[in-house]
Amino acid sequence: MRARPHVGAPPAIVPDGRTSTPRAMRFRRALPFLVVALPALGAQQREPFTYETLRKVTSVGGLDVSPDGRTAAITVTRPDFTTNRNLTSLWIVPVTGGAPRELTPGRTTVSSPQWSPDGRTLAFLAPDSAGRTQLWTLPIAGGEARRVTGHPTAIVQYAWRPDGAAFGFTAED
Repeated sequence: MRARPHVGAPPAIVPDGRTSTPRAMRFRRALPFLVVALPALGAQQREPFTYETLRKVTSVGGLDVSPDGRTAAITVTRPDFTTNRNLTSLWIVPVTGGAPRELTPGRTTVSSPQWSPDGRTLAFLAPDSAGRTQLWTLPIAGGEARRVTGHPTAIVQYAWRPDGAAFGFTAED
């Protein structure tokens, strides 16, 4: 999870004496679920590590927990040996358990999910038709992803404005 400027309530003191923002506390609540649930997704009979085993490896990254703490947005990466690429898609998973839902079927490169401050929209980075990484938003209630930026170079990182009405971003030279 990328550090972002804290807006809103003051940081809280957690049991180990460090300060924590509400978003970080939501992440800490979600972490035990992810640590327990994700290995179970790949639980299978023990077998030697072979090329075929490597083909089954799936990695999870890009975690951001919704403002209400109920849902985690994650990126899931799987190898595609026919195209010699890793395919990454955006998923949401209920923190308390339940079925994950893929939000970006058909996309092959998605990164950096971030919930809007009101929790109704997810923003993420993905390439446009020219292959340049741009900022996209997707309404959680349903609908298509909408490209937000049309920058001539790739967007590197971004952050929501606290009211959710705009973004700040950095891009390559």
